[in-house]
Amino acid sequence: MHSEVRQLESDLFYVLLCKMIDDKKINEAENLLFEMLEVNNQDHLIIATDFYNRLSNLTDKELEEADFSKYEISNGINEIKTLFGLNS
Repeated sequence: MHSEVRQLESDLFYVLLCKMIDDKKINEAENLLFEMLEVNNQDHLIIATDFYNRLSNLTDKELEEADFSKYEISNGINEIKTLFGLNS
């Protein structure tokens, strides 16, 4: 049962982040990502990777409207790699 609850929490976390991106609340979404991130949870690595992939697919205009930048995306990706020990 515990793994089902953990999966549900990850799913809800993912849905919330996607909604925040859609609502152009990217800074808040990124803050939530790092607050909720569990580095021992592989689902969270997938969620974080998808989060930054989604941001990378936004246009410069969309990012600007959300007060976010490609530079911040790059920094976030590097931070995720560091947290999950993926820097080689």
